[in-house]
Amino acid sequence: MRLIVTDTLLRKVFRSLRAKGPIPVQPAGDHERFRLFVVIDEAKILSLGTSDRDRDRSGAILNTLITEARKFGLGMILATQMAEHFSSEVRANAASWLVLRPLDIREAKKNAPNVQVEPEDLMQLQGGGDGYLRDRSSPRARRVQVRPRTVTAPLARATERTA
Repeated sequence: MRLIVTDTLLRKVFRSLRAKGPIPVQPAGDHERFRLFVVIDEAKILSLGTSDRDRDRSGAILNTLITEARKFGLGMILATQMAEHFSSEVRANAASWLVLRPLDIREAKKNAPNVQVEPEDLMQLQGGGDGYLRDRSSPRARRVQVRPRTVTAPLARATERTA
């Protein structure tokens, strides 16, 4: 059911963006480049129950969005535990990769090529947001520390009252 709902919603978003027409060929900045960002945590739900062959179909929603929707202003942030949850088309078109500490060396060996580091380097990460980031603008991955957002005072007070 989640797959059907998510697939349908993403197709509607894509149709809506297509109806607005393409973004400028040479956008002046991010305000012209992006009309909408879609964030999908546990993106593997879009490939659950599908074979590798089905996941690589050009009509699969993630493949369609990653290859076609960019020219209509869609930015995507996809999160999953394993890169193999994504088709080869999605992996090839990803502009940036953030890889955090894997659970085991087997997972590290599968994710290491995405950031072009050795699996052992991934196993040395400390956890808690420690990771490697690689984007198209730099040839090498950078070690980064992802920090949680701090809670603002009004939000903290509201949380205290409801507890």
